[in-house]
This record gives sequence, structure tokens and C-alpha cells, in this order.
Amino acid sequence: MEEKLLKRVRAFAHVDDRERADAYRRILADSGPRYDDLSGTEQRLARMLFSSPLWRGAGGHNSYGEGFAALRAEQAVRDELSTVVDLSFDAARHQTFELGGTLAQLPLKIHARYQLEEVLAGIDYVSFDLPSP
Repeated sequence: MEEKLLKRVRAFAHVDDRERADAYRRILADSGPRYDDLSGTEQRLARMLFSSPLWRGAGGHNSYGEGFAALRAEQAVRDELSTVVDLSFDAARHQTFELGGTLAQLPLKIHARYQLEEVLAGIDYVSFDLPSP
């Protein structure tokens, strides 16, 4: 699994907002929380990480918890992902802003860059509980 996942690490070179970078780092840390122990917002951010190009088609997992447990076993992958997220966030040269109004609860930011899968997960359009688009 390590070789397969490491090929997808570069897909995280776009992470440029603090909330997402911090959440991804926390989830990827050795002492990172289990998916079920995350707050609602943190779970949404975790789904964005999970739904990104890291796991195509859910990676054969039956739940987010199962997928993150498998990722927990991949130390090298988590280290590489964290490094890429750090470098990407540090290299960002633009400021991101919170969404307002009825969109304020979404973990998406104005001027931030996202993969399509992250956006769909961020708005709860794709999940294990919903049919695929």
C-alpha cells in the first residue's frame, strides 16, 4: 500500500489555508486522533483528506475510520504527506478568507486551492453515507 499511496503525495502540493493544513497535520501525526473522536468540523476536514486523490474510490475501505486506521499503519506515507502539506502551506503567497452567511460552517476558504474531491467532500456531496455522483 505504501508504494501506491506515495505516488499520490504530490496531489497535496496545493494545501494553502491554515485550517486545512493544521487539520491534515493533526490527522497525520503519530498521535493523531481516530476519525470517530474528531469534532464535526474536523470530521469534514478528514473526509476532505480522505476523498482527495489519496484514496481513489474509497481505497477499498468500508468507512472513514477503517481508511484512516490503514493510513495510520503507513508511517512513511504520513511523513511525506505532512512534509508536502507544510511546504505547500509555507509557500502560499495569498491570503484566504472565511466563507460567510449560510456557507460559514463549511471548511472551505475564499482564494484557497482545492482538488475537486476535496470540495465535494467539504460540502458533504460525497461520503460513505451518500451514493456516488
